[in-house]
Amino acid sequence: MGLTKTVYNPAALKAAQKTSEEALKKKQEALRLQQDVRKKKQEILEKHIETQKLLISKLEKNKAMKAEDKAKIMETLGMLTKSITKLQEEIKGISSSNNPLRTAKSKAEAQKELLDAELDLYKKTQAGEDTAMLKIKYTQLQIEAAKRGLLSPGRGRGIHTRGRGALRARGRGSRGRGRGVPMHAVVDHRPRALEISGFGETDRVDLLPHFAQFGEIEDCQIDENNLSAVITYKSRAEAEQAALHGVRFNNQTLRLAWHKAVMILNTADADEAEPEEDEYPEESLSDDALLQDDDEEEDDNEPRSWRR
Repeated sequence: MGLTKTVYNPAALKAAQKTSEEALKKKQEALRLQQDVRKKKQEILEKHIETQKLLISKLEKNKAMKAEDKAKIMETLGMLTKSITKLQEEIKGISSSNNPLRTAKSKAEAQKELLDAELDLYKKTQAGEDTAMLKIKYTQLQIEAAKRGLLSPGRGRGIHTRGRGALRARGRGSRGRGRGVPMHAVVDHRPRALEISGFGETDRVDLLPHFAQFGEIEDCQIDENNLSAVITYKSRAEAEQAALHGVRFNNQTLRLAWHKAVMILNTADADEAEPEEDEYPEESLSDDALLQDDDEEEDDNEPRSWRR
C-alpha cells in the first residue's frame, strides 16, 4: 500500500483566512452601527420621557391653568406617548434582531409588565395616590400588548364576552360587482377606525381589552382631555364586529362612529383626478346600521338596509 502526502498551499490558506477575517470585520462593523442607532434612539426615548414628566408635573402644580394651555399640553403629551411607544418598539426590534430567542421572551415580559402596571394602578388608586404617570405607562403597555395580540377577552377588569355564540361576518365578500371584476381586484377603502366616546375615567383602563376581543388592533389614540378614543383595526371586517358588538361596555352604552382620515390633495392632483365610482355605494346605509345599539338579540328574518 502506497503512502499519500497532503500538500498545503500557503497562498490558498492565506486567502481563505483573509476572506474569513474580512467577513468577521464587516459583521462587527454592522453590529457596531446597529448599537449606535440603538443608543441614539434610547437617548431620544429618555428625553421624551423626561419631557413627559415635566409636562405632567406642570399640569399638576398649576391647577388654575387656562383651558387652552391645558389642551395644548395634553395634545403634546399624546404626541409624546405615540413617539415613546414607537421608539420602544424600534429599540426592541433592534435587540431581537441581534438575538432571535429574545422575541418570545419579550412577549412574556410585555405581558408581565402589563399585569404589574395594572396591579400598581389598582393599588395606588385604592390608596388615593397620584396615578397620572402610571396611567400613561399603562396605556402605552396596553397599546403594545394589543398590537402583539396579548390582550385576550379574559384579560383586564370587567371583560365579558357577549354570550351570543361566534361572531358572524357580514358575508358581503362573495357577491360580485356585476362588471366582471375579480374579487381580489376590489380594494376595500372603507374606514377601519372607530371613534369611541361615552366612557368614564374609571372605565378607561378596560377600554382596550374590551375592543381587543373583536380583532387585531393596529393603532389606538386616547384623548385624556375629552375622554374619547380612536381605535384602528387591521381589517374592516374586524372593525365591523367591534361596531356591532362592542357598543355595550361595563354596563353602559358607548357612542361609536366611523373615523375617516382627512386627505388633502393639492390643486393639480384635484384637477387631474377622475371621479371614481364608489366602491361600496351602500356604505352610508351600512355604516348607520352598524353603529346602532346591538344590545338586543338580532332577528335573522328581519330585513336590514345593509343585509341585502
